[in-house]
Amino acid sequence: MSMLKSDWPDLQEIRNGNEAPIITIYENYREEFIVWAGRKYQLDQEDAVDVFQESVICFYRNVVRGKVETISSSVKTYLFAIGKNIIRDKLKKNDPLKVTQEIGEIDVSHQPEIMELIYNEERAELVKQLMQELQEPCNSLLRLFYYFNLSMKEIAQKMQYKNENVAKTQKMRCLNALKEKIKKRFNKDDLL
Repeated sequence: MSMLKSDWPDLQEIRNGNEAPIITIYENYREEFIVWAGRKYQLDQEDAVDVFQESVICFYRNVVRGKVETISSSVKTYLFAIGKNIIRDKLKKNDPLKVTQEIGEIDVSHQPEIMELIYNEERAELVKQLMQELQEPCNSLLRLFYYFNLSMKEIAQKMQYKNENVAKTQKMRCLNALKEKIKKRFNKDDLL
């Protein structure tokens, strides 16, 4: 019996040869994966595309071979976990990040490191949702700092603060507001 989150496609359809769900997954996550791999692992676009394609193929093979039946993550988290595993393997071997002829199967359901990544990604997604609930200027300020990696000086200019010290003070207030939201919604020991 399959127990998957609602954003997962019908796995039996994929096993029966319907490629439409795989194409949808590819189209939905390609750009986000490329940005993520570039930012997190400093991959250039070509290498990130190659790794993403390998990840989708591994995802497909895991589905077809019945390795994916029960999982508590989203499709995105599962796919990015596969990508992270591929990147780490390639970096360990110190090979160029090019697609190889034979792509190995990656079973993420039994690897504690991958399950930890899935757990961390889910927590990050929940924090991201709570951050969106913050009022302005907090939402914008935290996005500029954490997502776009702008310096406090750049943030001060962009948000028209007097100087970077004002931006730093506002950032601390915003972080405190976010922490309060997190504490109210979750057990702080589980999330922080």
